[in-house]
Amino acid sequence: MILFLTLFPLLFFSCDTVNSITSSVRSTANSISNTANQTTKTIEDTQSAINDVKKTSEKAQNTTKKKIISKVKTYFTYLKKINPFSVNGIRIYFIVVIQI
Repeated sequence: MILFLTLFPLLFFSCDTVNSITSSVRSTANSISNTANQTTKTIEDTQSAINDVKKTSEKAQNTTKKKIISKVKTYFTYLKKINPFSVNGIRIYFIVVIQI
């Protein structure tokens, strides 16, 4: 009985109308599916780009740290050679404070 009541309104539509509605619904469903797939792909591409930027940033930071450490080592080597510095019998020491 419920099935009959559910299908009863369809009796008032011609087959062409029903086919047209079905086709329209399928087209809309396909469009929604395609949009969802494109959105998923865009999200994946964005995440990949973010990961690439993170890796590049980490490499740059490591390179910068290595350069700073190298310069500091060179500077301390230089200071070891000249410390203590004596002027008129007064010893002068160079003290270096480095904040990174």
